[in-house]
Amino acid sequence: WKLAQDATVHCFLQRSALSKPEIRVGDEVATSYGKGHLVARRSDGSVVVRLQSWKLAGDSRPMLYLRGVEMISLLASGDKLDATAGKTVDSSSSLEGFWMVDERVETIYGVGSIVEIRSSGVVKVALDSWKLAQDATVYCFVQKSALKKMAFAVGDEVATTYGRGQLVHLRADKTVVVRLDSWKLAGGSRPMLYLKDVTMIAHVGGAAKPSGTTSAKAVQSSSSLLGYWRVGEAVDTIYGSGSIVEIRANGVFRVALKSWKLAQDATVHCFLQRSALSKPEIRVGDEVATSYGKGHLVARRSDGSVVVRLQSWKLAGDSRPMLYLRGVEMISLLASGDKLDATAGKTVDSSSSLEGFWMVDERVETIYGVGSIVEIRSSGVVKVALDSWKLAQDATVYCFVQKSALKKMAFAVGDEVATTYGRGQLVHLRADKTVVVRLDSWKLAGGSRPMLYLKDVTMIAHVGGAAKPSGTTSAKAVQSSSSLLGYWRVGEAVDTIYGSGSIVEIRANGVFRVALKSWKLAQDA
Repeated sequence: WKLAQDATVHCFLQRSALSKPEIRVGDEVATSYGKGHLVARRSDGSVVVRLQSWKLAGDSRPMLYLRGVEMISLLASGDKLDATAGKTVDSSSSLEGFWMVDERVETIYGVGSIVEIRSSGVVKVALDSWKLAQDATVYCFVQKSALKKMAFAVGDEVATTYGRGQLVHLRADKTVVVRLDSWKLAGGSRPMLYLKDVTMIAHVGGAAKPSGTTSAKAVQSSSSLLGYWRVGEAVDTIYGSGSIVEIRANGVFRVALKSWKLAQDATVHCFLQRSALSKPEIRVGDEVATSYGKGHLVARRSDGSVVVRLQSWKLAGDSRPMLYLRGVEMISLLASGDKLDATAGKTVDSSSSLEGFWMVDERVETIYGVGSIVEIRSSGVVKVALDSWKLAQDATVYCFVQKSALKKMAFAVGDEVATTYGRGQLVHLRADKTVVVRLDSWKLAGGSRPMLYLKDVTMIAHVGGAAKPSGTTSAKAVQSSSSLLGYWRVGEAVDTIYGSGSIVEIRANGVFRVALKSWKLAQDA
């Protein structure tokens, strides 16, 4: 609708009068992680979005996998992907039938590497085993249908949608494990990428087999650290306990023994095969190594999983992230590791929740009323600033109680809470007891805040007063479905009874102001 001079026409409607238009592959969409393009709608109902404002290794764009189309919204001003870009991830979300420059392929002329992919569908391949005068490369030009993917072997250099890496394991369930080259985790370690099968990877470069002592330590058949050894790790041998100081290419381990000494306190070393080593028992509080860096074991849970607080990562509020691993075989004891003190060791208890855990600034109930924790003493006494008691000149009244005399407060949507990932606002208490927290100190693409889904209220703690959502932005908090189906944002494309348009304002009373595309007033208003 347009008025004179192409002026925009606006209508004012209740939410119930709006509907979401159909979203097609190639459309620009908004997600809770930022803007992107829809590149696939899969047969199980899930969708794949390539994010615009995030970059991975090699300047590639990350793929976001969401459980349904209700998790995305169409942008009214969105541009379309071109035909080629739209095929980056096909409906199976694999690389089957997808070809890239530098990929290793088989042709009827032999093995080679793709040099160019032309818009006509012709592929230029540099052949390995053919040479011209002065060792010049021979090229062949074939259709994509004439190419064949190469068989994979451990050690091959491969490409994934997350960047290049080295194939370190082909598991019995067809899962492949790739160690990414251009990502680094804490301590300079490389992340491991677990993909459902070989259709998710492509050959690039020659077959770069692991060599030397470092590569020889690649993740073993269990994809855990059970058969994985590292320099500095504590081990048990037939000569006593010690630590690994060298891993040789021939599989021999050099171990420094703790309880043996030579003249002038010189260290005694033994040289053993891997089969002569065993891993010592790991206890809560021990310093351990993981594939994400060093940390301290803070819990061994009843289901066999372990919880590690990482040392070299920091979250909001300077807190340390908790790493949840499926078993003790995923970690290794560090010989030089220090112990956590008794208080720190209780940061996460065996249930991995905050039940029975107290923190400074937490809101609590006491026999004297509600207040905030000011101090937690080593003797177990807690100092609480009471809300409803005051001295002369409005001075605060404190009470001193044992932890056992404290009670967790009931939660309500809008409360300010603390989690192991930082502080945020409680935006939903779901029927299955799951709680949804919008974190305050994390930012995603487009300045949006991440949503944290926790199993129940034992995973959060009250801090500050009950900070209820206010204003139009907070009024848009994620609805009961925890999806974006009932979530609306300014700039989103919508359908109304007056035609299609885009949301320009969301008022606190629930009224939406929509700019109609096909209506115009005078002077194009």
